[in-house]
Amino acid sequence: INEVISTDREDMLAAFVGDEVRGVNNLQYIEELDRYLVFLDVYSNETFGEEITFKVWDASEGIVYTEVEPEFIIFNANSLEGTTSNPQLFVTSSKIVVDIDVKEGWNWVSNFLLNPDSTNLDITLESIEAETGDEIKGQTVFSNYSNGNGWRGTLNEVGIRPESLYKLNVAKDGVLSWRGDIIDPSARTINLNQNWNWIGFISIRNQSVEQAFGNLNAQDGDLVKGRSQFAVFDSNLGWIGSLETLVPGFGYMYQSAIEQSFTYPVAGMFRNPPESPEELLLDHWPIDYGEYASNMTAIADWNNDCDLFLSEDEFAIGIFDPNGNCRGASMIDVRQENKLHYLTIGGTGLETLHAELLDLSTGQSYPMQEIIEYVSNSHLGSIQEPLQLSFSDEACKNLQLEINPPSDLFNVYPSIFDQHLTIEYVAEIEDEDAVIAIYNIWGQIVFESAIRLKRGFNRIPVVVDNQAITAGTYFSVLRTNGKTEHQKLIKQ
Repeated sequence: INEVISTDREDMLAAFVGDEVRGVNNLQYIEELDRYLVFLDVYSNETFGEEITFKVWDASEGIVYTEVEPEFIIFNANSLEGTTSNPQLFVTSSKIVVDIDVKEGWNWVSNFLLNPDSTNLDITLESIEAETGDEIKGQTVFSNYSNGNGWRGTLNEVGIRPESLYKLNVAKDGVLSWRGDIIDPSARTINLNQNWNWIGFISIRNQSVEQAFGNLNAQDGDLVKGRSQFAVFDSNLGWIGSLETLVPGFGYMYQSAIEQSFTYPVAGMFRNPPESPEELLLDHWPIDYGEYASNMTAIADWNNDCDLFLSEDEFAIGIFDPNGNCRGASMIDVRQENKLHYLTIGGTGLETLHAELLDLSTGQSYPMQEIIEYVSNSHLGSIQEPLQLSFSDEACKNLQLEINPPSDLFNVYPSIFDQHLTIEYVAEIEDEDAVIAIYNIWGQIVFESAIRLKRGFNRIPVVVDNQAITAGTYFSVLRTNGKTEHQKLIKQ
């Protein structure tokens, strides 16, 4: 591997016919020979003639080498290639292949390999089963795909460059296979203009944000973001936010306060191969970041005491559009004393959005007071002055009552009523056949209505539409699961 005989027991040699694996095994140390060897069984249904190609997995670097000499060996049933004293030698070049999962919709990608076919998008993107209307765009160039013509556009003229982010919009899930030579990242300069820059990530390993930008003179307020996460630079705290790791194969946008240049370091922080960035998954509020080509970001905080009774691992902040679609969400970040929320919000044009508190354990959501005007690539709030989110005092008290209700709660209000009543009750179990009734002082029912109670806290509005109920004293009675609760009321 790269002119060095491998002695890593985790390195592997794999045999293929086309894309089908026909055999794979690790190196093993033979003490008697003081040598590392691979004993590889290769399988076929043919007795002779199939071309067996090979790939090498370098475990220490997390790399698959696809260009291996010999280029192929002809399969011959029951034959043996090499001996323990004179083994078959497999030699890698610097060419590798890295597969990046792409999902339907918009994907933020970058190619961190040197690819001689960079201007031939039909070759570079051939692993994707593209459909008419698929699109890839850089910061100033783009190309579209059509059946019959392939990929065509201004991006074909300049090619896909390792220094740049590209936004790839595809009609269906697939795999983007980057092929090429490993690049020395210290030899490829990333030039940053003031404001937004579409940058690639040149590395064969994952790197922390701090490590990746170690050669950069980051300024207060500089911001880097991916499709669903971001981090902001603070001269006292360093890089902080939801984006913690840069991943090979994915692209990023960097907002710089000044013009400058930098290079990525050679070293990497993780041994494992590249994996997709982790996106916050909420069972009750799915977020489809792929639906949107752009996003905006926000650093948010609370401005009242309503969060004092909230558990960090059970609640999140969500941003919703008028149709109820969740555009972005953030768990409470417990790393900072003020428990900030780092929100990446997907969108396309000018829109009015709103914030909600999300109870992850129950699936309940609670509207907040703030309205957020969506503007692509804008940013709201800072670490020192975050965007303030809040409930009204009344909503906060009601929320606290819903989340931490007393076990014996039964309340009907207002106690002096006209037509409208509200019932608050904590049910031990669900009851679809509960009944609320109103009795006069002689024990006669003057109003009765079936209600449904869910397990836990319930707040149910009731309209008392019996015009025959005259002013006076009454009693409300709740019958549920063999229990009876009652409370005195006055009709005005």
